[in-house]
Amino acid sequence: MTPLLILYASQTGNAEDVAERIFREAKRWHFRPRLASMDWVKAEDIFRAPFAVFVCSTTGQGDMPETMKSLWTFLLRKKLDSTVLCGLSFAVFGLGDSSYPRYNFPSKKLYKRLQQLGATPIIERGDGDDQHPLGFDGALYPWLTKLWDRLSELNPLGPLVPDSVTNAVPSPTFVLTYLEGDVQSDDLIDDVDQLDTFREPAKALTMRPKVPSKLLRNDRLTSIDHFQDVRHVILDLNHSEVTYGPGDIVNFRPQNLSDDVEEFIGRFNWQDIADKPCRLTWNDPTIGKSDQHSRILTLRWLLQHYLDIFGKPRRYFFELLSYFASDPDQKEKLMYFSSPEGQNDLYQYCYRVHRNAAEVLRDFNSVVFPPEYLLDLFSAMRPRQFSIASSQLVHPHELHVLAAIVRYRTKLSTPRHGVFTKFLSTLKPGDTIDLWTSKGTFTQPPDELAPVILIGPGTGIAPMRSILEDRVARGISNNIVVQGIRSVDKDFFFVEQFQEYASKHFLKHFLAASRDQSAKVYVQDLISDEAETIWRALLRGGTIYLSGKSGLMPQGVRDALEKCFMTVGGLSSDAAKDFLSTLERTKRFQEETWSS
Repeated sequence: MTPLLILYASQTGNAEDVAERIFREAKRWHFRPRLASMDWVKAEDIFRAPFAVFVCSTTGQGDMPETMKSLWTFLLRKKLDSTVLCGLSFAVFGLGDSSYPRYNFPSKKLYKRLQQLGATPIIERGDGDDQHPLGFDGALYPWLTKLWDRLSELNPLGPLVPDSVTNAVPSPTFVLTYLEGDVQSDDLIDDVDQLDTFREPAKALTMRPKVPSKLLRNDRLTSIDHFQDVRHVILDLNHSEVTYGPGDIVNFRPQNLSDDVEEFIGRFNWQDIADKPCRLTWNDPTIGKSDQHSRILTLRWLLQHYLDIFGKPRRYFFELLSYFASDPDQKEKLMYFSSPEGQNDLYQYCYRVHRNAAEVLRDFNSVVFPPEYLLDLFSAMRPRQFSIASSQLVHPHELHVLAAIVRYRTKLSTPRHGVFTKFLSTLKPGDTIDLWTSKGTFTQPPDELAPVILIGPGTGIAPMRSILEDRVARGISNNIVVQGIRSVDKDFFFVEQFQEYASKHFLKHFLAASRDQSAKVYVQDLISDEAETIWRALLRGGTIYLSGKSGLMPQGVRDALEKCFMTVGGLSSDAAKDFLSTLERTKRFQEETWSS
């Protein structure tokens, strides 16, 4: 069989999921696939490969994931000849968000560079878009169809025989063997990282050590009658070596609540085996069964700490479930949902109303599968990231987070909850939670003494507080905060602190309370109202920081800034756009937004 190299660079796990899907399908198309992270592959592997598929996500403001940077640096070497990859046929699929100006930049640059080195594209680059109703799947499925059609022409080794036609149940990736007798507690997995590195050893190279931190405060900042529950979480860093700077990120590992896990166990009648130690081994005869190639765990630990059983189900989830449905109608429906023609109906049934995997299993109640398939059906829970809302200069032994508890309603009767924030809302002072910090996308301004303009609607004010505290602690007073809230009485975050800074002339604070008057006022309206103040700050070398939800807000802020440059700065429309682009290129306009 012809080898196919599948490389991914993932920031939150989505690119890895796509690469795993391509890996599974490649086997059915008579390829011998090899799956690896981009930071783990050797240059000679790419030079020797006849075919390769690259899947890369986008992070920050069009930046590359950390796991892509080493390969990218190598590909940029000047000594590489323009024919060095002439034997490679390749495809690139990018994952991004079209609401960002630098949409899918990493995949676009990679696609271009591979051609410069002599490689031949199999098909046009694919651009997954988080803004699509089906998410990145909206572009992925048509792209995959073209990919396999073209590869079957280049590598005619026989027609695809789908598993659904042969009725052959796909083999599980792992095997579970229940252990008899006493098992020492030290032998059991008690850390998610141990299972992550077992499944993919390369992750050990980039994994950051977690630090247990005690919860000091978990205060609700919004009023009780406000629709959103936003918490000010304070964590104790005393006796730890955790450090962070303004604009940095804190990472948490989510876990499912014990009551929810118990309900899931009951759904499959696994009560008798849930707490029984079992050995997890690869279902691959080329990999040994020794302790080095296995891990010991319990199903309960796997369900509570590792698997995203309440997350968004993937298309393969429905395909695999179809093999285990005893009811013919349910089996047919699951097969339909996993087919290309069933994607619109799958969107209406599942993604539009945010139906999670556990709820799908309740609907398709004839499905019963062996626990060996858990790791094929469910993704691992991804770390949750929050902007740090404090400065270590002001809080040397603390780390602050501003977290909105995700709770909302859809057409389903049961309210939706975020897995991590639901868990976070249950924590009390004295409880312990593991964390680690990482660099955020915000960087220090080119001139630290020049003004900063901090634009933060809603919980987007969190990193702005971190930057502001850091500057005030260093005696820098050129600070402008443009804050957006709904109502002064309901969600005015950090009001006393900002008022104190303003009274001491460290801060000019402009507030948009959108619901406190008949005409709604947003941060972009304040930019227009305070255009002269903002323009003067920019003439003095100022830097703009913007943080908040993606969607209409970021573009509204950009439009307001361009209007400011025209009305106060006297620039033409084209010159205003160019000036904003220059600010962005020189890191004097930095944006960090996220999907809700």
